[in-house]
Amino acid sequence: MLELPKRASLIPQIAETLRQAISEGLWQECLPGERELADRFQVSRPTLREALKLLQREGIVDVVHGKRRRILLKVQHPRRSSRNVVAAITQDPPHLMAPLTIFYMNELRKHIQEAGLQLEILTDRRLNSSKPEKLLEGKVRDEKVACWILLSVTQQIQSWFDQRGLPALVVGSCYPEIAIPSLDIDYRAICRHAVGEFLRKGHRRLAFLTPATKVAGDEASEEGFLTGVADSGHTDANATFFRHDGTREDICRKLDRLLRAPARPTGLLISRPFHLLTAFTYLLQKGLSLPGDLSIISRDNDTYLSCLYPDIARYSYRRRHFAQRLARLIIQLATTGSLPKREHRLIPQFHSGTTVAPPPSDLCNPANR
Repeated sequence: MLELPKRASLIPQIAETLRQAISEGLWQECLPGERELADRFQVSRPTLREALKLLQREGIVDVVHGKRRRILLKVQHPRRSSRNVVAAITQDPPHLMAPLTIFYMNELRKHIQEAGLQLEILTDRRLNSSKPEKLLEGKVRDEKVACWILLSVTQQIQSWFDQRGLPALVVGSCYPEIAIPSLDIDYRAICRHAVGEFLRKGHRRLAFLTPATKVAGDEASEEGFLTGVADSGHTDANATFFRHDGTREDICRKLDRLLRAPARPTGLLISRPFHLLTAFTYLLQKGLSLPGDLSIISRDNDTYLSCLYPDIARYSYRRRHFAQRLARLIIQLATTGSLPKREHRLIPQFHSGTTVAPPPSDLCNPANR
């Protein structure tokens, strides 16, 4: 397994880790590109190049101008990677991974090691391009693994794995028309429930603050939000979406638009804890009372939300239970080569908190609707 170097001298450590991986047959013909290796080790490319120069002087790899480094070492006993390695593929570099994702991967590593499996995390920002097919072909050719974990990947990547029938599990939701087994939170059900909570308190003008670049789980969330309003029986209820680019500045701009709206929403659902933190502090800075002026529910949870006051209404689940469920599915996929092509969904519990109350009386007046 490719591990991060732990001692002070990075260059010899990286060289030794690469030397061992090559001798075990992790890569058969060529090393991955510099960018991918630098992301794996979380080091600069100049540092990586110095380590590669050591291997070149030892005759382990050779440099061909304009191409990836060719492996010269002949492996006598190739590593049986197709039997014991699980590869998680993501476009997010490690330092940009969400804390929950890091937690899941650490827990998963422990569980699958007990089953004799190893976890490799393959990151490459180029996977976020509109045409990642060539890059994927290279990764699948070079990384002989038992199964793949798809973490926060685009629709094109999900479709590519689906079309080739490769053993894979999506951690998250699949896009429509894609038949890969997946494990996620039931965001559609969460957002329907959140609508019901607002409506029971008397809110009729609801808004959803959500990222503009949507993953499949966000699309399911929007669908659940709209369905909850449409099926409520309240003909005077309406839903508005405020889609942002994820930056603090754009979230604040969208909140300003919300507050200036002629028929201002009184119930606000927010989909990410980090985005909720921005919205929460900005609204307080603007002098709003929560929930006196605006009721808020967070679709997701994170540990720091429990430190906020007032207590945020939110949906939470046992993270360790999710990680254990993920490990069971991955072990089954790695050992049998297949899983039923179905969605595995967990239903969180609603923590009511203190940020949902009846709407302000002046906004309930029909003249202000």
